[in-house]
Amino acid sequence: MGLPGAEPPPAATGGGGLPGFFGGKSKYVRMDDVLPQEEDGGGGGVAVRRRQSSSRYVFACSVFASLNSVLLGYDVGVMSGCILFIQKDLHISEVQQELLVGCLSFISLIGSLAGGRTSDAVGRKWTIGLAAVVFQAGAAVMTLAPTFTVLMIGRLLAGIGIGFGVMIAPVYIAEISPAASRGSFTSFPEIFINLGILLGYISNYAFSGLPDHINWRVMLAVGILPSVSIAFALLVIPESPRWLVMQNRADEARAVLIKITDSEDEANERLAEIEIAAGAVAGAGKYGEKTVWQELTRPSPVIGRMLITGLGIQCFQQITGIDALVYYSPTIFRDAGITTESQLLVATVAVGFFKTAFIALAIVLIDRVGRKPLLYVSTVGMTSCLAVLAATLAALAHGSVSKSVGIAVAVMAVCGDVAFFSVGIGPICWVMSSEIFPLRLRSQAAALGAVMNRVTSGAVAMSFLSVCRAISVAGAFSVFAVISAMSVVFVHRFVPETSGKSLEEIELLFGGGGGGDGETARGEVELGDGEHLLGRVDDEPSITEERSIETMGLPATEATVNGGVGVGGMRSLPDFLGRKSKYVRMEDVLPDELEDGGDGGDGGVRFRGGGGSRRYVFACSVFASLNHVLLGYDVGVMSGCIIFIQKDLHITEVQQEVLVGCLSFISLLGSLAAGRTSDAIGRKWTIGLAAAVFQAGAAIMTFAPSFAVLMMGRLLAGIGIGIGIMVAPVYIAEITPATLRGSYASFPEIFISFGILLGYISNLIFAGLPDHVNWRVMLAAGIIPSITIAFVLLVIPESPRWLVMQGRTVEARSVLIKVTDGEAEANERLAEIEDAERVTAAGNGKAVWRELLWPSPVIRRMLVTGVGVQLFQQITGIDALVYYSPTIFRDAGITTESQLLAATVGVGISKTVFIVIAIVLVDRVGRKPLLYVSTAGMTSCLAALAASLSHGGALPRAAAIGVAVVTVCGFVAFFSVGIGPINMVISSEIYPLRLRAQAVALGFAVNRLTSGAVAMSFLSICRAVSVAGAFAAFAAISALSVVFVHVFVPETRGKSLEQIESMFSGGSSGDAEVELGDAERLVHER
Repeated sequence: MGLPGAEPPPAATGGGGLPGFFGGKSKYVRMDDVLPQEEDGGGGGVAVRRRQSSSRYVFACSVFASLNSVLLGYDVGVMSGCILFIQKDLHISEVQQELLVGCLSFISLIGSLAGGRTSDAVGRKWTIGLAAVVFQAGAAVMTLAPTFTVLMIGRLLAGIGIGFGVMIAPVYIAEISPAASRGSFTSFPEIFINLGILLGYISNYAFSGLPDHINWRVMLAVGILPSVSIAFALLVIPESPRWLVMQNRADEARAVLIKITDSEDEANERLAEIEIAAGAVAGAGKYGEKTVWQELTRPSPVIGRMLITGLGIQCFQQITGIDALVYYSPTIFRDAGITTESQLLVATVAVGFFKTAFIALAIVLIDRVGRKPLLYVSTVGMTSCLAVLAATLAALAHGSVSKSVGIAVAVMAVCGDVAFFSVGIGPICWVMSSEIFPLRLRSQAAALGAVMNRVTSGAVAMSFLSVCRAISVAGAFSVFAVISAMSVVFVHRFVPETSGKSLEEIELLFGGGGGGDGETARGEVELGDGEHLLGRVDDEPSITEERSIETMGLPATEATVNGGVGVGGMRSLPDFLGRKSKYVRMEDVLPDELEDGGDGGDGGVRFRGGGGSRRYVFACSVFASLNHVLLGYDVGVMSGCIIFIQKDLHITEVQQEVLVGCLSFISLLGSLAAGRTSDAIGRKWTIGLAAAVFQAGAAIMTFAPSFAVLMMGRLLAGIGIGIGIMVAPVYIAEITPATLRGSYASFPEIFISFGILLGYISNLIFAGLPDHVNWRVMLAAGIIPSITIAFVLLVIPESPRWLVMQGRTVEARSVLIKVTDGEAEANERLAEIEDAERVTAAGNGKAVWRELLWPSPVIRRMLVTGVGVQLFQQITGIDALVYYSPTIFRDAGITTESQLLAATVGVGISKTVFIVIAIVLVDRVGRKPLLYVSTAGMTSCLAALAASLSHGGALPRAAAIGVAVVTVCGFVAFFSVGIGPINMVISSEIYPLRLRAQAVALGFAVNRLTSGAVAMSFLSICRAVSVAGAFAAFAAISALSVVFVHVFVPETRGKSLEQIESMFSGGSSGDAEVELGDAERLVHER
């Protein structure tokens, strides 16, 4: 009963949600995870698709196998600080510095090359142990080195050990992991590299106070500890079943597979696949080492395509300069203006924090979103950050920007680059290299990829300082930005999507495998092969053939072949923009009858989602969200304005709180009124009314001669904002198809974040004007976005659901034809809307409010979810952080106004960047997983902020400032990636049509009321319990929000608004989510 084209849900082991993974109970279960007995091979009742014990076992094995990666990360991170003290102690030259830093990468390629042969000879498991032993020896030599020569000997040994480790771990994990979760587990080595880098940075900071002849030795010695734990890991993890098959030890391989799969039947099935791929069934002997290298050095076209993808992505991972950033981050920050060693090391810790935090995000997303979308986000984001960093360093060199602004932007650009790296190409290069090659070549090809990675890394690390001397640091990063832009093209042209496919199926993507050309329908095909595919199907009798997800890479509900096929779904950036890509995902190839609004099955390859309708809906959603720039701008600009208003109008602290906080209280009046107004005059014209009211308020504030007049303008502006923030999500939800609604309904939040950033930038730009002028100019600039809305009203249509409520079905149908893919789909959606509304039975406004104030159990559940998520969005303190960020940073130790405003710009950048990530993910990952990540991350950041502020005196000033900036930026990042936009999505989609406008208005009223209470009481609370105490309270409340999400928030991704209503009422069980206790009834009904 799910929507056609919706992606299959992840199995329980695929990380289908935080509670699901750890075995916790959730009130809701996705309907597509509840299978009848005959669909799951169970023995009766309702079976869970993946046994949790096998998932945890694979998880544990993946963690243990990844421990060697900590060694590489620790070495990279610790050496960035060690080099400062080694230079002083051993008096080495700049050339020797480059040699010491860069040689690791070149030497590690020896280990990687040897690792391929060793892992085939002694096994994957014992190669992991060998890597740890060799590294231990090298680290011990480095620790006791009396001269540079001995230090280099230890460095060479450590490099060989690291080479073994980075090559073998992804191969081992890929060979024991199920296809559904292979991407996440194969990314573990990268998350451990990032953890190691962070530990290295912390070690630098922790031991930097020791004497120069001791501190770097202690830092290096600490790196031995992770390798010791690998001895215990070898007692736990099994050998790779694929390696055992290559050794003709099938019985042992089967025993391992039984541990890592859900049943003996699945183990036998996977064993058969591996034996076919390895040639074991035919009695083939071991594939000779010499033959392997001959095939790699003189590849066939198929292997050539694999090598281009595997080696190319390894090359681009390093040639974009990530190791230059990590190794030489102190040099970069010194060039930006940071001078003291302690400040330099604090800045590098911030880099490590961002790198580690975002690799964790990648682990969550890689098997949900897919490899290719994350690579697009990653490479595009890295290109932008590198360009910004180069421009900033160039501007600093020419004196075009102040030192404080330059430092802030440089730190944010570096942190942004490592964040984008970690969320995409960082882990995914190892995933791709370990899964695209056939079994007979996998070890050696993965080793070759690791060699390419290490050679490129070494070349960058050993030449960076010399390049900087030749063309400046800014010039070096300009080159990296250009190369990073090329990586976007490479990803589009050469990298296929491999998510959810078995290792044997992935071979078919490149035209290999046992099936030859005829097998390409099982994997990915080139667009030009569409007619050939159809011709092959048409030559055969019409059949209906269901194939399992594991064997064919297709969702079971979509694997029917009958007549023509279509290509559709917004799977990647080029697809969304309407550009051609060499690869198309085969799970998007659907028969005509499974398409929404199909054309009758006339054959031919068609795109399910018409590009024109999608772009039209996109444009309407953007235009409808413009009012949210006003709210964001007001919030952001007021944080700086208040400093100058206080000086100009001599207002008290209480008046400051009233001026800042009243907007939220007054906006709730606008939100409540907007519910009735949007039902009376329509969603579209209510958007225009909001802009007009805000303009009037902003004009009054601009020319206000006194506090009283300023408050009058503030009240008017607040009413306008209240109307605008309520109606836009409702409008967008009512014109958007279910598969895109989460992304598009999040647009208002991205525009709020964009407005906040504009407000911060406005503060920074106009702060230099006289105090009686600057705040007025800042406020006047907020009028500009509202003017554009007059033109918007000439473009956007009215909501089709509102038109149906007015009985104007002909106009509603006309709008639906524009926002859907054809008349058939438009008629289907119109029928759904009419059925939900029962057109002539729409109640009046008074009846609606009566139903909301005295709700039935069904409506009460909706209100608890909708109003609760609005409450928790604000009560966790986001507006206190945004409005009073200068106060927080001043408490942390920043003193000058320019530095305070520059730090707030950093907050705005974090908020805006991460809201963009949320837009990409909300319809791919789902609402609930993002809410888990968001609320848990916010809780951690608030607790860290409170702890740092309470112990500020115990920390150096630079450290206290660094921790405060990182935790505040981290908090707004986690807020923006989850609860920030998703509260609007949830609120606009869970209510029935007759109540939607007023219920959303009620939710926004609670949101604004909570925001106002927080904003108007924050300074008073800080006086009573200190700033640290206030954020400790916010941390406790944020922890409660995690529980609230788990208990009360269902998953609504991919469901129509009418289907979502049934989730709370128990209707249309096949389309909705049900309580766990209803599972047996569901199976019986089926």
